[in-house]
Amino acid sequence: TCPDEKTAEHLAEAAITKKLAACANIFPGVKSVYMWKEKLEKSAEVVLILKSQSQFRIDLESLLKDCHPYEVFCLIQLDLNSVNTDYQKWLIGHLKA
Repeated sequence: TCPDEKTAEHLAEAAITKKLAACANIFPGVKSVYMWKEKLEKSAEVVLILKSQSQFRIDLESLLKDCHPYEVFCLIQLDLNSVNTDYQKWLIGHLKA
């Protein structure tokens, strides 16, 4: 998650430009409820999904550590058992060789 669309776009552009992600989806208007420093917080946030491959996870995490404004950001890797062939070829073609 990101604090706003501008931040999400900046992170998406950085990941795609460095060929660590082939595509990004940005979902504005998310309400997050969580504990932070012993206090219940409610925040409007933006969800950023970066489409990549597991071999780039460490580099993506490093990029986020350098660029993300949150002290603690969320990076979740979803392992997929199946991706349609045409999309997989497109994705691989837009990542680091």
